[in-house]
Amino acid sequence: MRFFLFVLVTFCLLAGCSSSTTKATLPTTDHLLIFAHRGASGYAPENTMASYRLAYELGADYIEIDLQMTKDGHLVALHDDSLDRTTNGKGKVFLHTLEELKQLDAGSWFNEQFPSFAKLEYEGLTIPTLREIFEEFGHDMNYYIEMKNPQQYNNMEDTLILLLEEYGFLDDVSDGKVIISSFNERSLRILYAMEPSLPLTKLQSPYEVKKSTKNTFKKISKYAVAVGPSYKSINEEYIKNALDIGLQIHPYTVDDPFAIEQLEKWGVTGIFTNFIDVSNPDVYIMLNQEGKFDETLFQTFSAAQITKKPPQLNLVGVNFILIHRDGFRYTGTGSVFHLLVHWTRPSVSLPTSGTPDPSPCCILFNSDRFSVSPPGG
Repeated sequence: MRFFLFVLVTFCLLAGCSSSTTKATLPTTDHLLIFAHRGASGYAPENTMASYRLAYELGADYIEIDLQMTKDGHLVALHDDSLDRTTNGKGKVFLHTLEELKQLDAGSWFNEQFPSFAKLEYEGLTIPTLREIFEEFGHDMNYYIEMKNPQQYNNMEDTLILLLEEYGFLDDVSDGKVIISSFNERSLRILYAMEPSLPLTKLQSPYEVKKSTKNTFKKISKYAVAVGPSYKSINEEYIKNALDIGLQIHPYTVDDPFAIEQLEKWGVTGIFTNFIDVSNPDVYIMLNQEGKFDETLFQTFSAAQITKKPPQLNLVGVNFILIHRDGFRYTGTGSVFHLLVHWTRPSVSLPTSGTPDPSPCCILFNSDRFSVSPPGG
């Protein structure tokens, strides 16, 4: 069977196979899809069960899973092909067995690097296998699986297909329950030859985005249903050209709410983000002196939403705070403020001071004289 697949795939790679009877599709939606990048990786250690569980709890449409492969052939969730950055281990993933990887700590690094979101329970988290993730969430969650470095591994595509089949994800792929992505075109073509109805996404580097034309998208559309570009590299023309060919656009990794708003206007279908709640109407954003989004400040600010605990926020260098639809109250002196109240109401009492933003969804206040209270609060 494997030899037959090898012959079939080789022929398709050389000749360019297409299927007239089965064609991958993705269901249409009435909202912007949120792909939880490595899980809720802005709030928990990436590619761990804690991160995936939080993404599920926060209502992500898909959890994105980066796949590497162990020495003994197990698919594991890890972004890098080495263990150095996100575990206490060293060396390449493919040089270690699953048993060896399970001895590693995949969570403590997060507590050290992001103390605002640190939790004791993150210490000692292990690297999960794809099988364990399927066992945990089953068909209750949608999966966006990226094959990382498939050229390093033997039969990675075959192993993935067999696991998807085992858990029933190939019984009806039209529901978009699973999407597979990769920067590696050859690997995607192998998957397409094996399972033409499985939705595939061709990820693109900024260099590839810059070179992309309608002809590029036509070639991609022969095996994929979507493209995944870096959002900072695309423009309205890129999106229009991809849409004209029938491809969906899934940009990565978008944590800027202003960029999300623009991308949605241009017609993207979904975004990869580290902060699942970034596009919610009650997201609160801090801007720097130039009035630009500051990711570091936003991460601290979002902690109030996730933990429901009012952290101290250092507003040194911050001139403005942007409110999206809902409100909260800050009091304090100097550069440190305390979050006192967070509420959601159809309308809020706005202070007489402050500079309204032209956008109807937002109010922009100068932090030097910022004081907002709920009606009657």
